Amino acid sequence: RPGWQAGGDSGPAIVPGDPANSLLLQTLRHVHPDLQMPKNGAKLADSVLADFERWIRDGAADPRDTPPTPE
Repeated sequence: RPGWQAGGDSGPAIVPGDPANSLLLQTLRHVHPDLQMPKNGAKLADSVLADFERWIRDGAADPRDTPPTPE
């Protein structure tokens, strides 16, 4: 978490609440030709990308902060 919060040369990897400006999501979507995850691999399924987008939009909660609920 400290790594994505601090960011690097390109800024923070995740902007909680703002998936459009989150470098991680752009990288997963293969928006930047030089930054793609998985590298040299197929893009993740749209449903998986939607899960990442929702997680970021909802604040990028760290599950280590609050144990999961039964729901």
